[in-house]
Amino acid sequence: MRREIDVQQAFSHRNIMPIVDWDGSDKPSWFTMPIAQYIVEDHHRDLASDEGSLIGMLDDVISALRYAHKQGYVHRDVAPQNILFLEDRWVLADWGSYAGL
Repeated sequence: MRREIDVQQAFSHRNIMPIVDWDGSDKPSWFTMPIAQYIVEDHHRDLASDEGSLIGMLDDVISALRYAHKQGYVHRDVAPQNILFLEDRWVLADWGSYAGL
């Protein structure tokens, strides 16, 4: 959990889920993120039928990954449950399993 907190707090990108707060310990027992409206897994049918929305989601995820790669990180669990809609954009969450470039 600490690994995820450290990585997500180090990033400053609109398409990477921010960490809002955490217990501040070396071995955190909790952290908070903004509440997402939904995950891509729940809206895959809508995205499949709306090319513009699908392209927008892909652009947001690619933007997050491009930023992370420039920082030397590779997300090792890009999966539907880790792509969330937050306010007006898609964000990539769960940076606990990453690898350095």
